[in-house]
Amino acid sequence: MKLLVDTRPPRPRVVFVEAGKDAVDFLFSLLTLPAGTAVRLLGKESMAGSVGNLYSSVERLEGSYLCPGFGKDALLCPAVEASPLLRLPAPPAPAPRTFFTCGTTNQFNYQGCRGYVSDARGARCPACGNEIANQSQYEAAPAPAQKEQGVQGA
Repeated sequence: MKLLVDTRPPRPRVVFVEAGKDAVDFLFSLLTLPAGTAVRLLGKESMAGSVGNLYSSVERLEGSYLCPGFGKDALLCPAVEASPLLRLPAPPAPAPRTFFTCGTTNQFNYQGCRGYVSDARGARCPACGNEIANQSQYEAAPAPAQKEQGVQGA
């Protein structure tokens, strides 16, 4: 890791950092701990030190620097397992996922249309070429019940 530090008064500060992928992955992994949630709940301004700065840097990071298929939300809003031992508010319910299907019904009865789904209204069906516009909702399976955690007999 290479650092460029400005040591002039009133206080020294890091101006530039050059780091390898492993170092960056480690720093990002810090946000997936409850520290990332604490920064979001308490606010970046109230966090002393570099955790708030790290959070702000990830907010400004372009998507091209992240692995495909992973968004900044995994770092900025990590999923924290609910536990009665943690006095954190319950995580917000996820927004319902909406999907669209082809609704072609005509004399040719395109059976192949039923297999195509899109998450964007207006996409074209590859089987018949019509607009995919019939709205459907994704319903996730219920989560399995979790065992109670904590100290036994207390």
